[in-house]
Amino acid sequence: MLWEKEFAALVAYVKAKGNARVPYEYRNANGYRLGLWVTTQRSKRHSMSADRHRRLAKVKGWMWKAR
Repeated sequence: MLWEKEFAALVAYVKAKGNARVPYEYRNANGYRLGLWVTTQRSKRHSMSADRHRRLAKVKGWMWKAR
């Protein structure tokens, strides 16, 4: 599932950087636009499944509103 792959990329970013503050323009080593994905997830927080919401909320440093 694509969401699982993207979520894994976020977890890898957090492991490498120590936080979930992914800059909007950030692309991982594969060229994937992880920053865009994170922004999209934040915008869908009220309509996503409870499981996805819970999993994102458990990511170290995850914030539903970017500062």
